[in-house]
Amino acid sequence: MGRKKRQTVGYRWSWGQHLVLCHGPVDFIQRIWFGEKVGLGSRIANNRRVTVNEPELFGDRDQHGGVVGDIDFCLGHASQGVNDYLARHCSQEIDGQKVVSAFRYLAALVFRKPEMGNSSYPPPVSVEVARLKTGWDGNSMWYLEKAIIGDGRDINNAAAFGAGGLNAAHIIHELIECPEWGTGNRNIDEFAFRRCADILYAEGFGLNAHWVKQQPVEQFIKDICRYINGYVFTDEATGKVTMRLARDDYESGNIPVLTVKHIKSARNIRRRSQADLINTLTVTYTNWNTYDKAAVTVMNSALLQATGRTIGESVDFPMIYDDKLAYRVAMRELRMLSARLMTCELYCDTSTAVYQPGDVVRVVYPKAGLNHIVRIQKKRRGSLANPEVKLEVMEDIFSSATGDYTPPPPSNWKEPINTPMPISEQKVVELPYWLLANTLNPSELATINEFSSFIAWYAAKPTSDTVGADLYYNHFNRWLYSHRASFSPRSLLLESAGRTDVQWQVVGSDLVGLELPMICLVGNELIVVMDLDGDIVRVKRGVLDTMPEEHNAMTPVIVLDADALEAEFTAGERVTLRGLSVTPKGTLDEAKATEEEIVLVGRAAKPLCVTNVRFNDEYWPMSSELPLKVTLSHRDRISEVTEPQYLTDWFSNGLPEKGTKIQVTLVDVDTDTVIHHEIITGTELTFDNQIIKEGIRAVRLTLTATRSGNDAMQSYIHEVAIEHPLKPV
Repeated sequence: MGRKKRQTVGYRWSWGQHLVLCHGPVDFIQRIWFGEKVGLGSRIANNRRVTVNEPELFGDRDQHGGVVGDIDFCLGHASQGVNDYLARHCSQEIDGQKVVSAFRYLAALVFRKPEMGNSSYPPPVSVEVARLKTGWDGNSMWYLEKAIIGDGRDINNAAAFGAGGLNAAHIIHELIECPEWGTGNRNIDEFAFRRCADILYAEGFGLNAHWVKQQPVEQFIKDICRYINGYVFTDEATGKVTMRLARDDYESGNIPVLTVKHIKSARNIRRRSQADLINTLTVTYTNWNTYDKAAVTVMNSALLQATGRTIGESVDFPMIYDDKLAYRVAMRELRMLSARLMTCELYCDTSTAVYQPGDVVRVVYPKAGLNHIVRIQKKRRGSLANPEVKLEVMEDIFSSATGDYTPPPPSNWKEPINTPMPISEQKVVELPYWLLANTLNPSELATINEFSSFIAWYAAKPTSDTVGADLYYNHFNRWLYSHRASFSPRSLLLESAGRTDVQWQVVGSDLVGLELPMICLVGNELIVVMDLDGDIVRVKRGVLDTMPEEHNAMTPVIVLDADALEAEFTAGERVTLRGLSVTPKGTLDEAKATEEEIVLVGRAAKPLCVTNVRFNDEYWPMSSELPLKVTLSHRDRISEVTEPQYLTDWFSNGLPEKGTKIQVTLVDVDTDTVIHHEIITGTELTFDNQIIKEGIRAVRLTLTATRSGNDAMQSYIHEVAIEHPLKPV
């Protein structure tokens, strides 16, 4: 519908960057987040270029945009070559030659100026990186067969996606052995570490971490020991770094006993008071799918009943990505925090120096009332002047909790933003001359001929948060984009309406607040809504090139604020339209869109239909007597280009457009035989018994306005029963 001046409504931004992730080599990169959206969700396990095509990742394409372009994946292998994009943009000239690092042993992404949204501030980029089978030196991971925990981290299955991680024993082993970011100590008790790795593998104790040396390596190892309830220390007998786990793996009758022969004194004997006991514990962990913080809460029901109130605490375990593991750890921690465990310091002779942190012993020391199984937490030696061993011990109940995990009940919270839904209520209409004359400029209007056709699309929102629809039309078997369409204000008829009714009751009115009068579409009839009083509208019936129709209840009353296509079509063409609904979450997939088809007739150039047709002064009578007098009137297509309130309704009289005539066809309903046909220029017809002969029960009258062979879009058609005069007896 004419040419529109192009306007700049925003910008799409492209960013080139070299994003270094971590030390390499890594095994694969699995997902990339742009802000809170996943832009790439497939596993990349080798150096290559990947094209991201998510133009609506942040929502609407025009308003928010997305990510479109190429990203180079560099996993940091020893043989990694120079990236051509970095060579072109970041190289330095040395001795007349441009050089740039290959950045080996660094995992990185090279963004080759992809489009990254419509904001001048690029979205933060987060990357899921995994190193599970490759060790710190680029060789195979230590004790590889027990390294990877969880099917979701299966290195040999590219489709694996889920919870899991690297065996915690392997993480500690690397932190001790690696000279780059660990302690660089290779004097490790391999047997002890393998034994712990076997136990943790059986327990499914896989952890995930991105360590950036924000704390000393020794503190990081202690933090991991907190997760697994373990101990890492240097064995004084062998000089090797060893590892132990606190588990229920001993027989109480076979453990060593410390008595008064070994113990010099016991100090700082304490138990938790009843007020210090925790009966409700919340463990926070990381949701493997979204990387958001998740939580599981466990309760000691007996203690909760005894205290009569909730005494809660929260413990963070962000390196856990598995909800089942988080539950087991929560039960273990609750068991410790809800028990009145005894702790004390034992000062012993040097014979107890053989015991190490994690060892379980029985303490029998009547002087302090001790007869307990305890686990050694720390050990310290005395001096030459005071040769003794200090053991810090705690009553032992640190066995791993077992049981089935029951996920928490689903939340009643629902996502307030809907995904785009197919448009179920839509209509395609060829535009009348009135709308074109009020839209196009005079020079554009002058080019319209009897074959010119323009169409508009009307639809109802499929969801309340649908902001528009991307409108496409099929032209010669090609889908072409038209524009971002809006949805039409509408109401619904509460009750059915006859042809002569001019007051309607409507519901769900979008007409409130709109400027009246205005033209609306009801079925195939155009009306003018003159005013609105509550839920009652007063209307003009059958305006422009339409006639009054009967309408059922709940028929839409659609405001004719045409969302027209700019393209011009030709009469006889068959055009299909589809609208892809748009919400803040994005645009509907074209495969899910519903389609609407129309066959064009060149409506704009057609004469307006006949009006005010009466049979013996009655509108649409069921029967009439002979002679049958039919009166009719006209409307002028050109003179009807006026404000809506001045349009003539179908029941008014008017003058025809220049050159307009009326085709009259009278048919015997029973035999479907034409009994009369003529073309007139007047406004009256009379049918007597010479035309409607005796024996004809009913007739069908068709009145069609025509101008130079171009017929009106709608013809008046009505069947009426004939009442013949009685013969004299």
